[in-house]
Amino acid sequence: MSLFNNGKELEQNISLKANLSKIIGDTIKDLIFNNVFKECYIASAERTGAVIFKDELNIQKNTILREIASSDKISFEDIVDKMYNTSYALPVRRNIDFIRNLESISKEEGVLSKAYPQIINMLNSIVGGEYKISKDGVYYCPAKSNNTKLTIGESASSVRSLLDIYFYLKYVAKPGHLLMIDEPELNLHPESQRRLARLLALLVKLGVNVYITTHSDYIIKEFNTLLMLYVRKENEKIKEVMINKGYSEQELLSPNHVKMFISDKQNVMLPGYARKTKIQSLVPASIDPVFGIEAKSFQVNTHDFEMAYKNNQFYPRINNV
Repeated sequence: MSLFNNGKELEQNISLKANLSKIIGDTIKDLIFNNVFKECYIASAERTGAVIFKDELNIQKNTILREIASSDKISFEDIVDKMYNTSYALPVRRNIDFIRNLESISKEEGVLSKAYPQIINMLNSIVGGEYKISKDGVYYCPAKSNNTKLTIGESASSVRSLLDIYFYLKYVAKPGHLLMIDEPELNLHPESQRRLARLLALLVKLGVNVYITTHSDYIIKEFNTLLMLYVRKENEKIKEVMINKGYSEQELLSPNHVKMFISDKQNVMLPGYARKTKIQSLVPASIDPVFGIEAKSFQVNTHDFEMAYKNNQFYPRINNV
């Protein structure tokens, strides 16, 4: 296929070449690294949108297929360009594909959830109900209403944000897998964030490798609680507290189970530079077995907020008339 034609053909051929390079590159990458890296699922921060606009995305895909089928002249370049070229990042595309295939995914037997049913029980508790699949799609059934069945579009944003994680854990997850969640706190009430932190800790203890990015002080503090309970679990008073608050020993974390990195500016020696340059980097956080995680940025902001509150900066000032 020549690249030395007129401008339009040149542009089309370059586009085709780029897309074919992506396809070939992804295939080679899968062949080489599938046996090296663990099975990975990424729950992107856009997962809520993927759930809502799944049907619209399916319509777009079907429209493209109809265009190709009805075309008098089928162009291989057009097929590759329309079907493969997309502005969505790979994790988002994977989320969309996962949601599209929920009906077939739900026919699998979940290894982890079958062995540890408390995983799904904890998720049901967090969302206040359960998800169900029918031939018409996915529905949410609130726990306090036996006859209510809501579409995902009618459900709360917290229900939508945990949908793909729920089905991944119920039907796909196995020990040794890698679960990455961007902003697990997305749309969740503070209490639900704390419960989710405990679920993530349980998954780690059951052999799932969990990576998260978070801005949630509630999640970090709950991890701290699990770390501090771990070193004090033999104390009788602590045992009583754990029973009263519903903590199980299986959720507790040792410092060996956790690593944390904070985004901060650091002096780094960059290639080609004579001196260190201050750039945004990932800085390991200190994890003390007794006092837990020392997260400077979280603690400073929390302290500033508390001091402002104590100094009455958040109370309305009433002028005497």
